[in-house]
Amino acid sequence: MALETYRLVVEETDNREGITADVYGESDTIVETTRLPYEDYGLTAGEEAPDAREQEFTADVLTLTLQHGRGDGTFEVRVLGDGDELAVERIADDDWGLAAE
Repeated sequence: MALETYRLVVEETDNREGITADVYGESDTIVETTRLPYEDYGLTAGEEAPDAREQEFTADVLTLTLQHGRGDGTFEVRVLGDGDELAVERIADDDWGLAAE
């Protein structure tokens, strides 16, 4: 195994119907991805598209896993490497202008 750099990108989908979370490897290919449709949570997009959130991290791992959850008006996306938390991004409804349907 070797230390590699990854990039977590959390952004609104092009059609503004949900959130995508992608983890890119060093060759800029997606190594993990998940989609969170607003409809599943009874939400609608705000008037303006929010900026994507990105963070880089390095890890020496065999497996990468994306986990997501929702609580108290916030989405949480976590990247796990061999079971350990490597990166986390929290998106509050207010930050992205999300509203209940």
